[in-house]
Amino acid sequence: MQSQMDNQSMWNKKMHYHEKDTLSRIFTGLLVIWLGITFYMNNMGWLDGAWWAYFVMGIGVLFLIETLVRISQNRQYPMYGKLIGGIVLIAVGANNIYGINDWWPLIFVAAGLAIIFMNTRQHDDQQQQLGE
Repeated sequence: MQSQMDNQSMWNKKMHYHEKDTLSRIFTGLLVIWLGITFYMNNMGWLDGAWWAYFVMGIGVLFLIETLVRISQNRQYPMYGKLIGGIVLIAVGANNIYGINDWWPLIFVAAGLAIIFMNTRQHDDQQQQLGE
């Protein structure tokens, strides 16, 4: 019985957090807007039939922008998924648009640097909190 109440309490906290997280709603709205813009550009013949590559690359850019905004606001929100996902989506889209077949392994270098940067920043933040 106690476990069920703990699960319900945790669920309520998560729901409350997501209700207050206006940044997520803003970026979800931007994602839908980007989808509409991508379809429009494809219908106008501006994308040479590779509309999905532009859409995927745009999602990656939005993920990176959201990550940077959250980092700049010092939010305690896990950003690894969106950061690495953004890098990978940009690479997939760019590969299909620009043909980056020779240097795509650098994606892993960028993802590794991002993980190191995020861990270092998180460690520094924890040290500052302990020191205060």
